[in-house]
Amino acid sequence: MAKERLSKLQKWILKYCLKNLNIHYRDVFEFFGKKFTKEKPRTVGEGYEFEKYHGENYMNEYNIEKIERKSTYPGYEDSVWRGYEITVKKELCITNSEKAIISRSLKNLATKGFLIQSKKWGKYILTEEGFLKANNYLDEKNFVSFKEYQQEIQDREEKHRKALEEMFARFRKAKS
Repeated sequence: MAKERLSKLQKWILKYCLKNLNIHYRDVFEFFGKKFTKEKPRTVGEGYEFEKYHGENYMNEYNIEKIERKSTYPGYEDSVWRGYEITVKKELCITNSEKAIISRSLKNLATKGFLIQSKKWGKYILTEEGFLKANNYLDEKNFVSFKEYQQEIQDREEKHRKALEEMFARFRKAKS
């Protein structure tokens, strides 16, 4: 019997983590072909620019319904508010069962020692054992050493830290 059997999702998570250096919970939605979680409908006024805020293909992702609401404020009973109600299309929303599958897969990979999570709600990164396992599943055999992988992660974090320091320095300068 195999020592470590992994599901397709767990293999996909390891590959994704190797290619992108880390993985977040929401990144796994891509495996199911989904982009969003269920949200309450939003209302916007008539002048709302859909393309500006949601991109050119907003009709493929959102249901948009024209609405009118009568005012309930005393003295303004005759006024009508016109706008749109925006909801995400149901087929693009991740279901609760898919969320449970994602959570379980990430937790099991962490329990087996393939992933570690730096913070409670942070990103997951590969351990050395997970790195070796992910290299076995790659289609193209571009094997990189674990030290190079770790160095790449440290370089990315250093670059991010410097960008934040520069931003804070600009805020301090603008404040004074």
